[in-house]
Amino acid sequence: TTGTIDTKKAGILSSREPGMSIEDHRKAVDELLDQAGELSGTALKARLRKAALTIDPDAGAKRRVAEHADRRVVFDPAPDAMAWISAYVRAEDAARVRTILDAVAKAAKGNKDIDPRSLDQVRADAFVDVFTALAAKGVDLTGQPLPTRTGTAGVSVQVTVGAGTLLGVDDEPGMLGGYGPIPADLARQIAQDGTWRALFTDADGQFRALGTKKYRPGADLTRTIVARDVTCTFPGCRQPAVCCDLDHIVAYDPACAARIAQTTEVNLHPLCRRHHNLKTNKKWGARRAADGSIVWTAPTGHTYRRRPEPIPGTPTRGGAAGGGGGGGGGGPGGGGAGGRGSGGAGSRRNGAGGTSGTGGGNSGGASPPDPQQSADDTPPF
Repeated sequence: TTGTIDTKKAGILSSREPGMSIEDHRKAVDELLDQAGELSGTALKARLRKAALTIDPDAGAKRRVAEHADRRVVFDPAPDAMAWISAYVRAEDAARVRTILDAVAKAAKGNKDIDPRSLDQVRADAFVDVFTALAAKGVDLTGQPLPTRTGTAGVSVQVTVGAGTLLGVDDEPGMLGGYGPIPADLARQIAQDGTWRALFTDADGQFRALGTKKYRPGADLTRTIVARDVTCTFPGCRQPAVCCDLDHIVAYDPACAARIAQTTEVNLHPLCRRHHNLKTNKKWGARRAADGSIVWTAPTGHTYRRRPEPIPGTPTRGGAAGGGGGGGGGGPGGGGAGGRGSGGAGSRRNGAGGTSGTGGGNSGGASPPDPQQSADDTPPF
């Protein structure tokens, strides 16, 4: 068979389907080998899957049930303020989605003079439009209100931007909640259509003290924590703070509720549900260090430090001011920023600004990410 197939197809043939015995795999390869040179890589993979299902239908059914339990959606930032959204769903559901997107795209392309977008561009826009419409209505497909954070109106997207960037004094990137850094011009564009809410820092870039004696944080404190920490604070986890629980580093004690404020910016940090449970179940411990870092202690006694995220518009560790001062937003030095739609936003003087608004990493933009990857990176242990 030398020379009849390339190395890529040889690799496909050598990859055994899940649950397939070595003997059955060899039999399937023998049957496909003569055809492999004429088939595309995609078609060859499909033939192997068909062979596996034909040889052992029951095993295929069991694997299908197991894989369906693992269905999920993965969000993966890409360069240039773009991102991939990958859904791992049943084949029939994926086919249905594709059929609808194709139909919308072909209808829009009926007149190229009216709509110059490519089919791929129309599909992508139609996909986003579904969720933009849901966010605008504020209800899910059953008519139930979409969940929101404490004190927020509607589904909000938060952008943190320095006052200097907002006013056009500098072009420091903003931070989009659930994504990461975005260009200054995009942050300003989002701010134009959003509601501004001020978040204040001192001359050293530390947030103004906020707190309450209640267990649950209010909207201002919630926005502050999300803007400050950006992601889950567990080592290596990049789950966006906007999707996390707000955890008390030192557990909230109802017996002390009347005397001291325990729900404060110092005692709160965002944790994804997985790592929140690890801490709650005493498998891992966390404390805040003097420099704002979160120090985690593993069951083995090893410690891992999660350092604070750089805040847009605040002084760097070297002392250089990152953003301009001043701006609107209420109070001395309040800056402002906004998010698309009718949500909230805010910014902070002495540099940092936060915004939120209502709305719906790969190394490059050409290839989608692996749908099997987790939202959590591998911890450093």
